[in-house]
Amino acid sequence: MDRIGFYRGELDVSSGGVAPYADRLLRAMQHHRFGGMEVSVLGGKPVRDELRSAGAGLGDAAELRGGGFVWRKVRRNGLFRRILFHSADCLYHFMHPRGFGRRAPYRGWLSRLHCDLRYDLLHFPFQLPPRLTFRCPFIVTMHDVQELHFPEFFTPEDRALRAELYWGSISQANRVVVSFDHVKEDLLRYFRLPEERVVVLPVPYSECGFSESGYSDEKEASEKYGEFGRYYLYPAQTWRHKNHLGLIEAFERVRSEYSGRLDLVCTGVKNEYYEEAIRKRVERSPVGDSIHFLGVVSSAELKWLYCNSLSVVVPSLYEAGSFPLIEAMQLQMPVLCASTTSLPATIGDERFVFDPRDVVQMGSMMLRMAVDDGYRQLGVENSRMRTEEFRQIKVGPIVEELWRSTLEQSRTKL
Repeated sequence: MDRIGFYRGELDVSSGGVAPYADRLLRAMQHHRFGGMEVSVLGGKPVRDELRSAGAGLGDAAELRGGGFVWRKVRRNGLFRRILFHSADCLYHFMHPRGFGRRAPYRGWLSRLHCDLRYDLLHFPFQLPPRLTFRCPFIVTMHDVQELHFPEFFTPEDRALRAELYWGSISQANRVVVSFDHVKEDLLRYFRLPEERVVVLPVPYSECGFSESGYSDEKEASEKYGEFGRYYLYPAQTWRHKNHLGLIEAFERVRSEYSGRLDLVCTGVKNEYYEEAIRKRVERSPVGDSIHFLGVVSSAELKWLYCNSLSVVVPSLYEAGSFPLIEAMQLQMPVLCASTTSLPATIGDERFVFDPRDVVQMGSMMLRMAVDDGYRQLGVENSRMRTEEFRQIKVGPIVEELWRSTLEQSRTKL
């Protein structure tokens, strides 16, 4: 039986879309029957609450044996967990060699022995594995190479570091996973990777929805955000490429032509760029009292904000893949999005696509959403149709084929 280690690690909301991607890929794998494989979910800390509430009762680690996931709750007994999943702990401690007090001895040859001999293949759902040398084959996921398209958004030091680390990662990995063809084209062009080493694994669309909200959740969200009235929603961390400044300018144009009340609501991590530029831009805006940056909200609150919005707007200058776009469509909400990277192919209808650098066009389409009920209904129908198409995409069989072909290729070379 082949032993696969899926390293979930410590990713959280500050990692942007990478953490939701890893969690949703795991959920998608639950629905597939992997024959002849034992899959362990590895990480140095307990897997996040979102996974534990996915219906499987996930604790600190999990194994998949042939017919499906067998979840083992071991959080309440630390000693038992360390014995049963000793290799997972060693893998983590070896990769993160600082600050582990009494567990420091695990950092040495014993940890290397366990992580390399325990698993036949390691899969990392992010760009940089905690270390680059493994005796077993491993897979990394390159979500984007944005710095090659927008170098002005990065310092020279950041660009140099990314170039070194990303090349080290993808040059050592047996396979490199991407979610969209445009990322694969970048890797072939800029890093000159052999085409057979880059595999397009679609986003786990079927796992991008929300769980059912209870009455109390909806009531609480309504009391908290009901004052907004009609509003546009943009859920995104405040990175430069997310183009919040362009959205604010477009919203100002809408407000200058619309007689009623409209609000702009933005959710997501407020990083240093928010303080550096966005907050100041809102403060000097003539409609600043109608622009709301809420920060991180709960899943139930975000769902409520989606469902009660006038429209979701995604004006990003670069997207490897947009979960807000997918989530909004799954809730059958109308969406407007930029004409960049994967966004047009995801929304699938050019009537709802704009040039993110053209705030006049963006504002015009936002205004139309507010005044043209027929146009808005077309957006709702497009979201419904696209969601039905996405539900036909099954990620589990693609992951299994990726693992099997990588193992076969590595064994052929021996």
